[in-house]
Amino acid sequence: MKYVFSFLGFMLVGCVIGQEAQRTSLGMSGGTYTIENGNSSIYVSQSVGQNGVIGSFQGEGYAVRQGFQQPPVRVVSLPQSDQPLDAVVFPNPVVTSVNVQFNESIVDTVEGKLFDVLGKEVLHKEYAPQQSLSIDMSQLPVGTYVLVLGTQGKQFTSRLIKN
Repeated sequence: MKYVFSFLGFMLVGCVIGQEAQRTSLGMSGGTYTIENGNSSIYVSQSVGQNGVIGSFQGEGYAVRQGFQQPPVRVVSLPQSDQPLDAVVFPNPVVTSVNVQFNESIVDTVEGKLFDVLGKEVLHKEYAPQQSLSIDMSQLPVGTYVLVLGTQGKQFTSRLIKN
């Protein structure tokens, strides 16, 4: 009987001492961080796959998201112009290079950008003022691209298919 009480006492002490409040986050991946800012600190816990409310809050110079956290993604919006640039693109589908013929006078440099379907810029080049351009796409993989050309405050956008 003495051993039974000793064992139960040992287990009771172990259970009481072993209990400690701890901040945790359950999910497939994520982490917890404490950010120090002068005299204050912010506790951040994030997880992929966590259950909870989804929302966001924005303040001056910061944004806080709650719920499912996403990895950092750079979002690029294509610039919009009120004045279209008059041009023709051929051939489409493209095999090695695409030709651009402008139907208006070009007197300033032409800025050309090519984006893949994920919005990643794969080509950025400036061209001298001329009425026609040839853009080499031979090094790019097969896929769909968006061509954006701009000059003189005007912009031309075309979807290209690379075979």
